[in-house]
Amino acid sequence: MGRILSLQEQWWPEIRDLESARKAAIQGFAAAILNVVIGLAFAAWAAFKAVFFGLNAAALLIAAVIFGAIAIGIWRLSQVAAVAGLVLFLPEVIWWLLNDHSVTDIVRTLISAIVFGLLFVNGIRGTFAYRRFMAGEPHAGAPRLSRNEKPVL
Repeated sequence: MGRILSLQEQWWPEIRDLESARKAAIQGFAAAILNVVIGLAFAAWAAFKAVFFGLNAAALLIAAVIFGAIAIGIWRLSQVAAVAGLVLFLPEVIWWLLNDHSVTDIVRTLISAIVFGLLFVNGIRGTFAYRRFMAGEPHAGAPRLSRNEKPVL
């Protein structure tokens, strides 16, 4: 039973303070970074194969750069970046689903969409909660995901 609760806490963490808000935001950051890595890998493959599923390497590289910027924004606990991550991820999922040709591909895409979707949603939850908690602390420092920073007074 304890293991089930720990999985639930992992996939839908309770946000009760600044630290738990940061931990939730890290999930959105991780999703964005994974999108960058996957995008760069596909861009490299597309560059060697000329075209990958109708997308050229430049389009994949641009998507990776955009998600890199989103990752930096989420690292800085930006609400806009967190929302942008989810909003820009959804068209990717739709595109993949429209281009999937087998049940296995569709299932794989749906599972990855659920996992990445949860990570991005938790990033949104974390960044919004962090800003709410910060509103109660007028002398807190600039927000970052790093726990070792000291507040600027």
